[in-house]
Amino acid sequence: MLTRWAGLAGLAALVGGLVMAVVVLPPGDGALGRRLTSWSRSWVGLLLVTSAGELLLRAGTMAGGGLAAGLTAAPAVLARTHFGTIWSARAGALILMLVLVGCSGRAARTAACGAAFAVTLTTSLVGHAADRGDLSPIALIDWLHVTAAAAWTGGLFFLAAVVLGEARTWPRARRLALLQRFSTLAGGCLVAVVASGIFNACVELGSLDALWTTRYGTILIAKVLLVLAVASLGAANRYAVLPRLGTDAGPSGPADARLVRYVACEAGLALLVFGCTALLTESAPPRHHADAGRLAREASMYVWCQGERVEVGPNSPCPSREKREHGLDRESRRGAVSERRDQREADPRARAGQRGTQARRGGGAGEERARSREDCVRRRPCHAARRGTTGRRRT
Repeated sequence: MLTRWAGLAGLAALVGGLVMAVVVLPPGDGALGRRLTSWSRSWVGLLLVTSAGELLLRAGTMAGGGLAAGLTAAPAVLARTHFGTIWSARAGALILMLVLVGCSGRAARTAACGAAFAVTLTTSLVGHAADRGDLSPIALIDWLHVTAAAAWTGGLFFLAAVVLGEARTWPRARRLALLQRFSTLAGGCLVAVVASGIFNACVELGSLDALWTTRYGTILIAKVLLVLAVASLGAANRYAVLPRLGTDAGPSGPADARLVRYVACEAGLALLVFGCTALLTESAPPRHHADAGRLAREASMYVWCQGERVEVGPNSPCPSREKREHGLDRESRRGAVSERRDQREADPRARAGQRGTQARRGGGAGEERARSREDCVRRRPCHAARRGTTGRRRT
């Protein structure tokens, strides 16, 4: 879970810094450009480490062992599983970003931002949202949710750690314009996060009572409360602090100090939000339990009893021995025969035993037919009188 938490926080910091560079930061600032390069490379390195950790953990889970088993199974997971394909695409996008963030110019920053959006897509494609398909509307809406949340909260991280310190020496008008642009960006991201989050909650929960009756719902409530706290601090910055920044005499006035405290609190609360998100990704949504019940009902067995088709489901009484032996439907019998045939073909000794069994069965069947014919002759004398000993009609 800690690996997932660190990966989500690092992805947000990376995406937020690049979005800030494309949308918010003024062009031509060499000092901020150098800070952005070192910032992006650091988070790309962290994402490569956490991605490798997630690969080992997932491979270990698939292999049914620990990290040693995961290390052995990792090549097979990369080559043969959906997770391995998505992981390879994620690693390729991160390596590409290492090259792009070192290039100067707005085009290189825009391309790096696009690669970061591709990394957020891989996050959605290995989560709960991709259960209905990689290109399903649910997966695309979850991608919008992850991208908007990363741009908003990662912008807060970059603002608190880099921008506010560099902007102390800027003219008041330039600093205020930058903060207003970021506030507009954060407001748009908040709308996208809320809308997509409500949709995702409706899909994953399935019912309203799952909010307080399941572990997934409890974690989701805590996450929503934390997001509301971050949004409240952002609203206070936009409508109470920013108007006063224009009237302060210098960069160290009370409004500026209040802005720094609010942004730092928002960034800290955002880290807690990512902790809740990591817990949600490790928890099974209530929708999965509902889907499992539906699949169990659809997989019910049908039997034939006295010419009628009888459904035997998980909640139905157990059929009699005769029904279990002779009443399986055609597909069940076909599957059982196919499975036995595969086992015999895989084992040479079983094939030899099969030939002996068939020979014995052939002889037994001939004897059984002969006994049946004799019984028929004894029980029906008139029938025997019309036929010869061989059973052919006399001429």
